[in-house]
Amino acid sequence: MIAMKRYLLLLLHVLGASLLCAQDYAQFDSLTLKSQPIINVDKGKFLKDVNMIANTRYQYQSDFLNGEAVDSRFLMADLRMEIMGKVGERIYYRIRDMYTSRDVQPRTRDQGRSSLDIAQVEYRVNNRLSVTGGRMMPEWGAYEFEINPIFFYGFNHLVNFGDHFQNGVVVKWKPAEKHLLSFQAVNSRGATFDEVYGDVPGVTASKAALGGTINWRGQLLGGKFNTVYSISLYNEAQDRNVTMLQLGNQLKLGRLTLYYDFKLSDDEIDRLGQVSSLVASEYAFRAQNVRYVEHWVKSEFFFKEKWSITLLGMVSQDNWFDTPSDLPAVNVARTDRLRDSYCFQAALEHHIYKPQNLKLFVAFVGRYYNHTDYAKSQFGLSDYDTGQIMIGLVSPLVFF
Repeated sequence: MIAMKRYLLLLLHVLGASLLCAQDYAQFDSLTLKSQPIINVDKGKFLKDVNMIANTRYQYQSDFLNGEAVDSRFLMADLRMEIMGKVGERIYYRIRDMYTSRDVQPRTRDQGRSSLDIAQVEYRVNNRLSVTGGRMMPEWGAYEFEINPIFFYGFNHLVNFGDHFQNGVVVKWKPAEKHLLSFQAVNSRGATFDEVYGDVPGVTASKAALGGTINWRGQLLGGKFNTVYSISLYNEAQDRNVTMLQLGNQLKLGRLTLYYDFKLSDDEIDRLGQVSSLVASEYAFRAQNVRYVEHWVKSEFFFKEKWSITLLGMVSQDNWFDTPSDLPAVNVARTDRLRDSYCFQAALEHHIYKPQNLKLFVAFVGRYYNHTDYAKSQFGLSDYDTGQIMIGLVSPLVFF
């Protein structure tokens, strides 16, 4: 903790010196398009129906492992270039590519590179019905996935390690003014079965690895209480599916906004891969009959016009219900639970330039990994914790 305090003081000094010198979509806020553009062009003549956005987070970060300093560096934590607009009055498009962290090589099953988040075309039949096709986000019911990712300093496991962006089609229908239903069908994965799972005894690749999601977005109590609920089913192999339930809730109380997400993923074959990595020392194949349970809570409070505090807590539980006969015997009773992961985030944000939603932030992220006695004895796992202290700038910069 002493090391963390020293690094925080150093970060504040470094950043202070630097500053003196220097539509209705998920993961998108429609207010962004009202920002003052960087390039002031006559859009009425040239780019009337086109917008270009650089979703950016740049920061100085110090990393810790078990309380000891590991590394400090400047980094581009997130950069996603986005172009969106419309052709005529009914056809809309959205393209977003990620320039950090992901492979740019094409995926073998859908031929799109992993860095491509979104490349979709939407046809709005009328004010209540639309059809969209292309590379898209899953219609999951969670605010952790609904909000622009540049505004998060860390994610829970299902979002952090999942393969989310897939090719498919989604139909959206608004049965009432405050309610929206989505029906989505997509590829279950962009790579082949062998590339994702390898050789799994007794499991055969599916001939149609597809998935579907039903989503409900609702506004209740005059917009003070909002919901994003979904249920999904993905086929990963013959007789092997992944079933997901996600319930996102938002409560607006003046300057205070509260969020709670519940996520459940029942994997008949371990799509996420976290349990498989935990048992890899004694079990060489992809785990089966896995369950992930997650809770996500966030609060955001504006204590002054341009100042806000964000607190966030996450819990992830990793369970394995299989008992392979070839595991060596240990003197600890077997349990389905292997690990509980906890995460706490705290951020102070100064909204320094509202026309571009530009924020200066200081944030801390702490993660704690607690393994059960069975997991420690059977697989040689041990508890540990990590930490990050970050200072930087974040903004969905609107170029035009």
